[in-house]
Amino acid sequence: MEKELSKLYEKMQQVTNKHIWIKEAPKAIPKVGDVESKLIDIAKIYNDIKIDYAWSCIANNLNIEQSINMIYNYVENEERAFYITGEFRKIILSSSVVASSIIAYIMGRVVYENRKCTHEEIIITNALTEMTDFDIENFRYFVDECVETIGDYETINIRKADKEKMDSYKYTLHTLVSHGIVDTESGIMDGTAMYAGFHYIKTNLCTELLKYIDIVEQILDYGK
Repeated sequence: MEKELSKLYEKMQQVTNKHIWIKEAPKAIPKVGDVESKLIDIAKIYNDIKIDYAWSCIANNLNIEQSINMIYNYVENEERAFYITGEFRKIILSSSVVASSIIAYIMGRVVYENRKCTHEEIIITNALTEMTDFDIENFRYFVDECVETIGDYETINIRKADKEKMDSYKYTLHTLVSHGIVDTESGIMDGTAMYAGFHYIKTNLCTELLKYIDIVEQILDYGK
């Protein structure tokens, strides 16, 4: 595995070699003391766990070495190298093992199908970088329990939800709206009736995100 990763890293450097700062960046990282170093090592454990789960989702039915070689063959130009490095960065920055694993799964599908990522996939992975396990749980609750049809819209109605969790639900909705996973409307027409007020609208991206959550939780058997 180490050999395959080294080859992949070297190829990444080759296709992005016009960016000199990539080669110089390691020199700019200062040395830290023993205490800081230990704290970094502790934090690294969480990243190691996320990366381990991520490789499981990238590989899916392949072994890890095969999946690394698949990425190696995929990275044939700078654009694809930027995509791969960007998605790995999202995995590291993610605050949720499930969220980071979904990012990895989507990237794995793009690589396996040897294609460009879609706009929708980027929207979803961008949102996932800011979603915690609480947000994943809340999102599933929204689409499973809170969807109401009004006219041509499927809305998310949290008014009857647990009042003690209302703040948490609102935080999650804010994240989903800011990334376009959920839309908003002020006033909805249903035939001749007008439903006034502020409404959260379920988009097609909600369906896609829920599908990815289900797939990844089956792959990881997460929380079982």
